[in-house]
Amino acid sequence: YHGIAFSDEGKIIGWDGRQTLVKSSYDGDREAWVPGIWNVEQIALDAHGDLFIVKSDEGAVYRITPDGGTSLVANGLYWAYGVMFGPDGNLYVSDGNVWRIDPETGEKTLMVEMPPNEAWLAHDVNFSLDSTTLYIGTVGQGELLQLPLDHNLDPAGDVSVFTMLPGGWMDNIAVDACGNLWVPE
Repeated sequence: YHGIAFSDEGKIIGWDGRQTLVKSSYDGDREAWVPGIWNVEQIALDAHGDLFIVKSDEGAVYRITPDGGTSLVANGLYWAYGVMFGPDGNLYVSDGNVWRIDPETGEKTLMVEMPPNEAWLAHDVNFSLDSTTLYIGTVGQGELLQLPLDHNLDPAGDVSVFTMLPGGWMDNIAVDACGNLWVPE
């Protein structure tokens, strides 16, 4: 799975790498949930049980309801990869840049336009515990970036390097309860 989510029913939800979203139990039992879904990257689950998936080949974000119904939320993204809910209830999607998307209306706002040198391509994002920093995982040079935010979660400064990591393909950024960052490669 590229991205996973944990459902309220205790299932792990992910894409099987072929053409199906699956639900798996902790003991390894798998069931097909939504067939016919291709090229799913990261996923995010909302408080109502709706799953939001990024389809890189379409540059689109879709909502999947608990009964398997699928609807387009937003498109026009360039090879989108990362998706997460921010503390404001909006989706944050990375496609080289970072977009804020209203999950109800699909309205997109360009939040962070990355420099055109392609050394920094936003691949995934997450927020600090106090929501004053947006962390941006990149593809290419191993740079984990940071962006200061104001109380509205708007940029309050410039993107800068937070740290350098070995490798260069940051598939996810997790922030634990202590504020530590976890970045798998």
